[in-house]
Parts: sequence; structure tokens; C-alpha cells
Amino acid sequence: MLTPPVMTTTQANSNYWFNPQNFPRMSQAQNPNIFNVPNVQNADLMEKLNSMDDKLNEKIETVSSNIQKIETTVEHIKKSYEEQEKQICGLNMENKVLKQRITEHEKMLKEIFVPFCEDLLKFCNEKNTKQGFLQPNGDIVRDAGKMAEVAADYYGKHFEAPSEEEIGIRPHPWLDATYSDSEIWGEQIPLANLEEVLEVVSSLKKKKSCDAH
Repeated sequence: MLTPPVMTTTQANSNYWFNPQNFPRMSQAQNPNIFNVPNVQNADLMEKLNSMDDKLNEKIETVSSNIQKIETTVEHIKKSYEEQEKQICGLNMENKVLKQRITEHEKMLKEIFVPFCEDLLKFCNEKNTKQGFLQPNGDIVRDAGKMAEVAADYYGKHFEAPSEEEIGIRPHPWLDATYSDSEIWGEQIPLANLEEVLEVVSSLKKKKSCDAH
């Protein structure tokens, strides 16, 4: 079923009267110009601002990449510095060990080796002054200058080159052999048998040469 139409307030209330001030008007359409500047100029300004923003973003990216590179280099420098510190600590320890060893060796030299050498030199000097050199005639030379002369004469004669008579040079059996006139050049060499050749070869194998050549 259809419902009857509802009556409005104006129809229901006879005391109601319409006042337009109670209902404000809607705002009018906006002016196509903002601050007396055309919209086209505003669009150009926005494009310029966007381009500047893009350039700023690119610069910020380059700066951030450079900062990352700097951070990586700083990290490498820190690592290398730490490694150098470790090496320096190791060198310091080695230096301490070397100093200890040097002091130990110096103590050994001062306390053992140097006194031993001094005692040895004293012993040699005393022995030379007491005993001296015994000459072939039986005299004992104890003067240092005369002892040096005697030693020089002795070693000069000892290392002197021997004469040919003392050496006794023997002639070479092939090169130094004398020429014999008794050889007969016209004779023919007789033929040799196989048995004779084998005997000569076997005798050469068994022979041991005692000559220096």
C-alpha cells in the first residue's frame, strides 16, 4: 500500500516563516588567476622547482656515494692501523728478546771469553820468553827480534823451490827417447798371427804402469 505523503514543516507549522539569512550562500567559483598570476606561469614555476628538486636529489646521491667511499677508506685505514700496531707490538717484543740476548752474550764475553783470551795471551808470552827458539848448534834464542829473524830464515829455506838435481826429473819414455841409427828402414814388418796379437793384448791389459805419465 502506498503511504500518504509526509507534510513538511512549513505545511505543518503555520507559524514558520522563511528567513534567507539563516541559510548562508555557497562560495562562488574560484578566480582563474591566483594572486593575479596566470596558471601557466605557476605551472612553469612548478616544473622549475621539480627540476631543481631532481638536481638536488642527484647531488645528494653523489654526496652519499662519496660518503660511503670515505667510510670504506676509513675502515681500511683503521684495519691497516690495527695491523701496524700488532706488527709494532711484535717488533717491540722481539727487540726486548734481542736486548736480553745481547746482555747475556755481553756478560759471557766479559766474564768468560775475555779473561780466557787474556790468560791465553799471558801464557803464550811467558812460554815464548822462557823457552825461546832452539838453533841447530844448540843455542837458545830468547830475544824477540832474533827469534823473528830465525823464524824467517827457517821458513824461507823451508819453502824455497828445490833445484833440478834434488827433484830428479826422469825422462819421458816416448818423447825424450834418443834416436837410434841401428834401425833398418828397408826391412818389411813380418806378419803376425792371431794368437800373437791376442798375447800382446792380454799382456797390455795385465800390465800396470807405475810411471807418472
